[in-house]
Amino acid sequence: MQSLVSACRCQPNPTFIGSHLTQKSNFIERRADSNRLLDLPELASLLGRSSETIRKDLRRRPEAVPPRLLLPGTRLLRWRLVDVTTWLAMHVEGTRK
Repeated sequence: MQSLVSACRCQPNPTFIGSHLTQKSNFIERRADSNRLLDLPELASLLGRSSETIRKDLRRRPEAVPPRLLLPGTRLLRWRLVDVTTWLAMHVEGTRK
């Protein structure tokens, strides 16, 4: 029996997804200083992923998350907002070169 998911021929709309990410990142840039540091729950909320998924991706697929800020002498997980918004902009479909 074919599952409903595989039976659906629907494709995500890259224009909608890309514009949604761009709007979200523009909102965050306006709302906060771009040098602001994000912790894991804030990054997870921004990306729409769970904190655990981001932790796993850091180990298994580091390219699937924005570049992390490495603070000497700590194991804190932090990201600069400017790096996250730049990474998001680079991954909006249709804008890659």
